[in-house]
Amino acid sequence: RIFVLGVRESFTTSEAVWNFFDLISVTIWVLDLTVDNLAREGMLILRVFRTLRLFRIIRTLRILRMIRHAREFRKMIFAFVGSLDTLMWSLILLGLEIYFFSIFFTQAATKHQGENKDAPPELAEYYGSLGSSVWSLCLAISGGANWGVVSDPLHELDASWFYMGLF
Repeated sequence: RIFVLGVRESFTTSEAVWNFFDLISVTIWVLDLTVDNLAREGMLILRVFRTLRLFRIIRTLRILRMIRHAREFRKMIFAFVGSLDTLMWSLILLGLEIYFFSIFFTQAATKHQGENKDAPPELAEYYGSLGSSVWSLCLAISGGANWGVVSDPLHELDASWFYMGLF
């Protein structure tokens, strides 16, 4: 940067501190390479130069310079975190609705199966137990199963159960 911007531009602008930090980190890196090359050739330099390797960690602080560019990203993260409360309550409400309707459909299906021995097998498959009712409704809501296929056995019970299923 110093070669591109010049010495005066590099150290008199608002980014002078970061440019100075870059200069120090690059200088330490060059010294570290020099010490490594001399140590390989058999010439051991003072151990003080080995401590310069600790400054490699400091180079990672250059990432901090990107924080000021991330204001918009921070705003998005804060908006997302702020909406998690609403999302949680929405999911709780949806879960309670599914559970509520599953209880009704399971009771109606088991009553119909007890009274009629010729009940369709899909009724027991989709609404034979509370777990299968919850699972069927979750699949129908999320698009995992076609809603028409899941609601057809309810039509066998009574039209009112079918229309309650559409609600």
